[in-house]
Amino acid sequence: MSRLLSALAPDEGYTLSPLPGVRWLRSNRPLGVTPVLYEPGFVIVCQGRKRGWLGDQAFVYDEQQVLAVAVPVPFTMQTEASPERPLLAIYVQLDFVMAAELATQIASHPRHDVARDIGRDIGRDIERDIERASRRGTRREARAEVRNEIRNRDAASPRSLVSTPLDDALADAVVRLLQSMHDPLQAQVLGPLILREIYFRVLAGEQGDTLRSALSAPGRFGQVGKAIQRIHRDYATALTVPALAEASALGLAAFHHHFREVTQTSPMQYLKSIRLHQARLLMLRQGITAASAAHAVGYESPSQFSREFKRLFGLSPMAEVERLKSSFSYPERPPSGYVSSH
Repeated sequence: MSRLLSALAPDEGYTLSPLPGVRWLRSNRPLGVTPVLYEPGFVIVCQGRKRGWLGDQAFVYDEQQVLAVAVPVPFTMQTEASPERPLLAIYVQLDFVMAAELATQIASHPRHDVARDIGRDIGRDIERDIERASRRGTRREARAEVRNEIRNRDAASPRSLVSTPLDDALADAVVRLLQSMHDPLQAQVLGPLILREIYFRVLAGEQGDTLRSALSAPGRFGQVGKAIQRIHRDYATALTVPALAEASALGLAAFHHHFREVTQTSPMQYLKSIRLHQARLLMLRQGITAASAAHAVGYESPSQFSREFKRLFGLSPMAEVERLKSSFSYPERPPSGYVSSH
């Protein structure tokens, strides 16, 4: 897998693939703790390791891992890589139409059949839990206890980010996708079909609940998602917390609580992060000045923009842009309704 991807991503940074929304990532050096912002999608690390922190949550996504991003949340990340063993990863920007179609098919299918088609691990886990619980009482009581645990787990708020192991079926599909990318005809004909299979396996797998919840937008998770979409669309305007709460159909107190629960930050801190990440990309890709970028993303004071930019990224705007230009490739990404850091 890593050999196939290394040939497709010869340069550091992001390389566009023949498939819309799919990019290859390569890093030949370790990167310290860095602020990042991923848009909805998933990341498959084929070699190397990344560590991430979202609020007080820490997670690792390394070889044989999938990171699913349900909603775009600012978090910090650290990369472990070297010239001899570079970090190699596949980044897939979520195709909402295809994902929603597949999520609907999965949801309409009898749950036990989905589990049977994907593998029997879920059933074995449940039986193991029942056996463990039965030691504390009768088997009927144990089954009721496990049913309650499953019901409580399913009712819990879905997570914005989740990292889970890459199972054999998904790994096989990833290898076939990479193989097809080495032949232009196969890339054109087979690539989209294999990518669709990868979407299915991600959505139907362990991390699928998080993405399916974002697509179906149930409960508080979906309500906060509406505010997040509003921020990404209108970040340059004078957004207020009451306006965002109204977009979410929540009262102010409830909105604050649920927004922090999903993003691990406050609405205004989230807005600030979106503006700063977008300003950095504008300076990098369009070559505009810090003052112009500040104005473009909604700052009235260039000096305030520069202070907050350095507080987030650790460098002045111009120094950060020079660092990125000299270190990584940042090709134009496919159109998206979300701001991201790359």
